[in-house]
Amino acid sequence: MKKMTFSLVTAFLLFSLSLQLNAQGCCSISINSLGSTESEPLETGNLVLGVNFWHLNSSAYYIGDIKQFDPLQRVAVGNNVLFDIEYGLTYFLSLYLSVPYSFYRRDTKFASYSNKGFGDVLLLGKFKVGNRIIFVNDLLSLGFGVKFPTGKNNAEKDGVELPIDLQVGTGSYEFSFWSLYQNWLSNRILFTQSFLFRTFKSNLKNYKFGNEMNLNTSLYYQLIDYWLNIGALIRIQKRWKDRLDGQVVVNSGRLLIELLPGFLFDFGETSFRVNFGFPIYTRVEGSQLSILYRIGLELRYRFF
Repeated sequence: MKKMTFSLVTAFLLFSLSLQLNAQGCCSISINSLGSTESEPLETGNLVLGVNFWHLNSSAYYIGDIKQFDPLQRVAVGNNVLFDIEYGLTYFLSLYLSVPYSFYRRDTKFASYSNKGFGDVLLLGKFKVGNRIIFVNDLLSLGFGVKFPTGKNNAEKDGVELPIDLQVGTGSYEFSFWSLYQNWLSNRILFTQSFLFRTFKSNLKNYKFGNEMNLNTSLYYQLIDYWLNIGALIRIQKRWKDRLDGQVVVNSGRLLIELLPGFLFDFGETSFRVNFGFPIYTRVEGSQLSILYRIGLELRYRFF
């Protein structure tokens, strides 16, 4: 009886320890699809429907900027399906709405746990500022968005609440500021520079996610007229530290630089994008899991 009691207590402590070491918001919050952040506002009356899939493996364990052996031998995988719709309301304004569905799974040498469900809904207004800002063939767009806390953020396993980065929702409102600059450098080469800044309100648990900045620089080359483009995107993502009850959360905050080469197939009404992502540089605050690689698929259909 004593041995059984000791085993149960030990298992509970190890499970609790694995939760505490995972208590970081590194990978739980879905990023917008490249289609929404890398495209200008639609023309009046145009409608685009999109389905986006991201497979994210965040099993790389870092202390600072050094990749280390993970003592818990964690394997962390996330799959995000993003359903979105964008409509050209006027010549200068289009409205973008996205609904994510996420599946997260984490295995350690002590326990396995997972979570799935619909996440937070985002509504983004995209404004066309104008063209010929710097060069003849360029275009500048700005946007503002609100993400609503529609996703569940209190999922449990065995009566213990899962850590933040396994929850499908944040429980808090989020405000996004977006910009996109495009320039056709030639008939076949398109340069884009997008910026996305996200800031969060505290949720009901008085937890506040750190602000996040995404800076995307991409270059696409039209390999075959109109329908096949190859390119690469460099994403610089800065995430500031989270706070709980006004106090800094240990092991939160990071700087990540990723390279995402890919292909874009454009058949007029239908477009299909494939991207592969891997980190160039990673630096985390304290010790955290971070991205090992990501794979993205995106299908979009335009109604003219």
